[in-house]
Amino acid sequence: MNEENRLHGYSEKLHEIHNTKLKTKDEKEERESSSNSQSREYQKKQTKRDIQSRAKSGDSYIETGAPKGIFGKLSNAAKENVSSAAEDAVKFVADHPLAIMAILLNLIVASLITCLFNSCSLAAGGVNPAIGATTFTADDSTILAVDENYSDLEEGINDSIENIESDYPGYDEYVYDLADIEHDPVRLAALLTVLYDDYSEHEVSDELQSILNLQYSLTLNPVTEIRTRTVTRWHWVTYTTASGRRRRRYESYEDEEEYEYKILNVTLTNSGIDAAVQNSSLTDDQLEIYEILLITQGNKEYLFE
Repeated sequence: MNEENRLHGYSEKLHEIHNTKLKTKDEKEERESSSNSQSREYQKKQTKRDIQSRAKSGDSYIETGAPKGIFGKLSNAAKENVSSAAEDAVKFVADHPLAIMAILLNLIVASLITCLFNSCSLAAGGVNPAIGATTFTADDSTILAVDENYSDLEEGINDSIENIESDYPGYDEYVYDLADIEHDPVRLAALLTVLYDDYSEHEVSDELQSILNLQYSLTLNPVTEIRTRTVTRWHWVTYTTASGRRRRRYESYEDEEEYEYKILNVTLTNSGIDAAVQNSSLTDDQLEIYEILLITQGNKEYLFE
């Protein structure tokens, strides 16, 4: 029993010591927390007094807390740099006017293309608008073959002109007023691209004849004129000789007569591919694409070099 009492007493004493230590630790932490709080409050007040003091002395702070003097120096340096850069830019423009014009032209073209892309979409699905609006989408071989076919149609016009006098005989004169038989292959390819996109020879065969009829006009204008000419005529003339005898002789004389003079006027006009463009009922968007294809040459300028 005595042993148990003694052990119980030790246990209560240890518990008391432990509680005391805990209480002492809590009080210490509370004092440290209070001290830190007071220290922070003190620092805030000290900072506020410093700012007010600087404001009164004229050494004010910018929003970032840096002195105005530093920013003043930086501002002056920046102004000097900007001024120097502006002078260099003006000098460059003066020394390189052609380069500036080239840059501006490229910007204008890029702006035009960008506006076109935003205003219309291509008929072919899945085609990149940037490619479709500036490129001849047909194969190179097809483009060249179609252009050759168009040249063959033009050769047919030349053959018709050469055979006019045998096909239309009976005229006193044939008057020719002929334009050159030629076309711009880039404009032809641009128009066909707008109308058919990725076209084939067979697909555009009829269209080529329609374009030809709009580009060229061959007209035959027969004219009959009434003209006057001098002719020699013969008649019998009676005259009296010196002896008083009457005689007759056959004499010639000059006379004027009217006659018909037949003329066939042959006229060939060439209004260019644009005549077909103007008569093809293209929409505004299609006309814009056509103009861009002319500028870019369908990104295939090598085709017709």
